[in-house]
Amino acid sequence: IEVYLYLYNRGEEFYDFLALKENRWGNFLIPYIRYYCGGKLIGESNYVTPEGFLKRFEIHTCQAKESL
Repeated sequence: IEVYLYLYNRGEEFYDFLALKENRWGNFLIPYIRYYCGGKLIGESNYVTPEGFLKRFEIHTCQAKESL
């Protein structure tokens, strides 16, 4: 699993990202978490425990295929 953390409130694009998050994605709460598997959005949530975070990927059987 690769994890990317984006602290949008610390960047120049704060207001642009906030508008995207709230107006397009309809999420007004923080923290906002988007889950992707193979480049496809598989879920969204706000606060989640570490166990809950990992369970999101188990539910969708998101498994990376290794190159031989």
